[in-house]
Amino acid sequence: MIKVGATTFVLLIALALLAPFAYLWALNTLFPVLELEYSFVNYIAICLVHAFLRADIGIRKNERTN
Repeated sequence: MIKVGATTFVLLIALALLAPFAYLWALNTLFPVLELEYSFVNYIAICLVHAFLRADIGIRKNERTN
């Protein structure tokens, strides 16, 4: 298990809480016609979209040895 300090923990929680606003800002910047508001409903919607579209990218080791 990885040990983290209190400061790191607080920063990670703050990042997790502010990340949906970054998504809203990015969408508004890329597609100004959307005109998305910074509201609680949109915040929850972005959280749900992120949960469903999350990509799990990993590297598999080659099991064959030479």
